[in-house]
Amino acid sequence: MAKPLPKLLTQRQEAHKLISWLQNLQIRFEGWKDKRAVNKAVKSARRKPPVQY
Repeated sequence: MAKPLPKLLTQRQEAHKLISWLQNLQIRFEGWKDKRAVNKAVKSARRKPPVQY
């Protein structure tokens, strides 16, 4: 669990906006990483030749 932010930061409106923006950026970055991993897996699966039995 993350530590709570200092009261000094959370009492200011500008700080709330900055924190919200950073959290949004973090969420978008995680989504980008997930999408990138999926695309790489799909691309890798397409390259492999089908299994011959």
